[in-house]
Amino acid sequence: MKEKFGKLSEGVVDIKKVFVEKNEFLLNDDKKINTYYLKQSERKLCMNCLSKIGNADFIKQGIPYSVCSNCSHLNGLFEDSDEFAKSIYASNSDEGFTETYNSNDLSEFNNRVEKIYLPKAEFLHESLTEDKVKPENMEILDFGSGNGYFVAALDKMNFPKIKGLEVSESCVKFGNQMIKNNLLSVFDFDQTKKILSTTDYNLVSMIGVLEHLQNPYEILEIIKNNKNIDYIYISVPLFGFAVYLEMFFPNIFHRQLSRDHTHLYTKDSLEWITKHFNMEIISSWWFGLDMVDLLRFGSIKISKDKENKMLDHWTSTFLPLIDKLQIEIDKRYLCSEVHMLIKTRSN
Repeated sequence: MKEKFGKLSEGVVDIKKVFVEKNEFLLNDDKKINTYYLKQSERKLCMNCLSKIGNADFIKQGIPYSVCSNCSHLNGLFEDSDEFAKSIYASNSDEGFTETYNSNDLSEFNNRVEKIYLPKAEFLHESLTEDKVKPENMEILDFGSGNGYFVAALDKMNFPKIKGLEVSESCVKFGNQMIKNNLLSVFDFDQTKKILSTTDYNLVSMIGVLEHLQNPYEILEIIKNNKNIDYIYISVPLFGFAVYLEMFFPNIFHRQLSRDHTHLYTKDSLEWITKHFNMEIISSWWFGLDMVDLLRFGSIKISKDKENKMLDHWTSTFLPLIDKLQIEIDKRYLCSEVHMLIKTRSN
């Protein structure tokens, strides 16, 4: 299995400044969604391995979380009910948060594609090649394509057949205007299982999607049973350093474990689920924004103290350290995300 660690933060820091600029708005939005989540039924089984969940190991923003004793997956102790899921993904309730990922024009869209999503597409291309598969033979279904950034990156890499599916009509309209090739289509939230069980595409990508599905175990089982799908390419958030940072800064917007991130993966939980379904991890790329988050938390904290004049000094001092500190976190699998190319049938 090929492992890769680290990704330069250059360019990403500027893109993520929106989290500083809209901190109060996003924090208040967090509180609303978390309050709604706390009203859901109690979660009794691990989202990854379906083992019985134990007592809470910690509480953050009022929400109790438990680390699975069987696979180490981190679970929030309330369900992702139909009502909770649809209130976020199939309605307009999360449009404010979605705006933080929007681009104002084609130039800004392409900048985000180049800085964030093109490296993801390049890693996929490299991984397929190293697995002795010709990328030109891959037909890619990008499930949960959002504004189409990853689809645009795949298009730039000249993958021959690409289709993006997204529940948000506004995201599809926006993405198709930017990409110009009408590669995105709207799908009904309730059709998820049917689509994945019947698609004839041989590679399904889910970039920041699997963790948002109500039943990731069942979805992976469906993918496994679809003989047309040879590979899945996922990006999922991880239970690592960023979660501890959020515990230390409770009154700042939490990007990693909050709102619709009700559970998080670990290296162990990903290895458990792939082994369970007799899948093979071909490659993994471990990197994160943990240190970018720390820069953000420090900047907001200093800015709120009118007597503290050290903001510029903090920024200029910490920026050169971000990549060096982050790579050490990445190498210990404690970063905020991982990308994996997984073969659905192990050799």
